[in-house]
Amino acid sequence: MNKGILSTVIVVLFSFFFLSANSVRADECTKGQLSLEMMTETFVPQDTYMAYISGVGDTPNPLYTYDLTFEESTRGMLRGTLSLYQESFDAVAPQVITPLEIKKSFELSPYVDGLFIDVVKKFNRGGEYMEYFKVKFADVNFKDASTDRGTTLLCLEPEMYK
Repeated sequence: MNKGILSTVIVVLFSFFFLSANSVRADECTKGQLSLEMMTETFVPQDTYMAYISGVGDTPNPLYTYDLTFEESTRGMLRGTLSLYQESFDAVAPQVITPLEIKKSFELSPYVDGLFIDVVKKFNRGGEYMEYFKVKFADVNFKDASTDRGTTLLCLEPEMYK
């Protein structure tokens, strides 16, 4: 009888480990937000850490693409520009709202105070610079932030210029 209970416990533990290791993080960002995933726990201090930006936004047609660039900075606010543009103006594309997936890895200095990303697009209400994403690391409570395997995930809400 003890063998049966032991076998059941092993199967339940194996199932729990397998499901939790493959499950999606419960705090993933929603559409329209940018997620910033960065290394926050390491055994050895480093000059730079890998960080990852990802998100999904809407564009007016499937020919749109993006370019995400950052100014080189080791202190202060790291500034970036997310440019959304149509690859080929000569090509004819159906005018249908199309999701555009954004993914970019970059190096982040441990002395940077935050991240600011301007969004440059020539569609949607006329202006080129209508929205931006911003996070000041001093405002983030990293103890309560979602941490997984030494990385922290932050969801950045778009903000509008006034």
